[in-house]
Amino acid sequence: MTFAQFRIPGLIFASMCVFAGARAESSDWYMGISLGGNWASGADQRGWNGEGTCYPTFACFDQNPVPMVDGYRWSYANDLDAGYAAEITLGRSFNRWRLETALAQRENDIGQERFLGLTHLDGSPVGQSSNTVINQAMTALGGYRARSISLNAYLDFPGVFAKVTPYLGAGASLAHLRVSNVFYADVYSDTASPPGTYDPPLSFYGSRQDDDLSETVAGGHLYAGLDYPLTERTLVGLKVAWSRFGAMEDEGRYISHPFHLVDPDFSNHNRFDTTSHWSVMVTWKVLLGGAPAAPRAESKE
Repeated sequence: MTFAQFRIPGLIFASMCVFAGARAESSDWYMGISLGGNWASGADQRGWNGEGTCYPTFACFDQNPVPMVDGYRWSYANDLDAGYAAEITLGRSFNRWRLETALAQRENDIGQERFLGLTHLDGSPVGQSSNTVINQAMTALGGYRARSISLNAYLDFPGVFAKVTPYLGAGASLAHLRVSNVFYADVYSDTASPPGTYDPPLSFYGSRQDDDLSETVAGGHLYAGLDYPLTERTLVGLKVAWSRFGAMEDEGRYISHPFHLVDPDFSNHNRFDTTSHWSVMVTWKVLLGGAPAAPRAESKE
């Protein structure tokens, strides 16, 4: 994902700031925190490696001699559960518009909803062997976490309601994405009675992985919210955020694998697709100086 994907929303928001008119008459530094729920979608998984092992359940195992292959590709449709979003902000207001830096974390549990398929590295089908060997595989994912630092711009609309100030915003970020506990393990067994004899034995073909994968990617954000002055220096509010983070790709390490006899450092690659996030957060801001959040009524004396 590139920042070009957010060019149009950015231009729209920049135009809004220009046509907001007025030169800044007051400025104010503020700090804030936000906390709420996060709903995410995406992160489908595609993986590949370049190993040469032909496994006992594949069609190539019926050949004599058993050939080497060029590697494998696999894919899963993943599902993200509801999670949380938290944010710490430091910004400065200039009359109706604000510039802000935000540190945010969004975290959701992630699971493999369904297995989409396995092919050779070149995309050709692996086929099924005619023997009685079966493969029992276990797969799992832990959590999906996005930690980001963003630069955001906001436009306030004071006076629309009595005391509540609505606002719109947009921003760009760098985000460190992590998928934890990427787990895979499998074992092979022969259902024949008595089971056949294999050289190497079926136990040779089992593999295991339990790893955390991560990468730093670009992100983009759109915001809408409301602020209410609780005191002269404190505002509470509600913010809705839409965020999009780029696809992440990382190298996965096996705990054990049959190809380690050929390459002790043998690994795989996994790619998790672009994710979209909707966050609804309660906000709390403290003004550090300048104009108060709500002007005091003037004395009539």
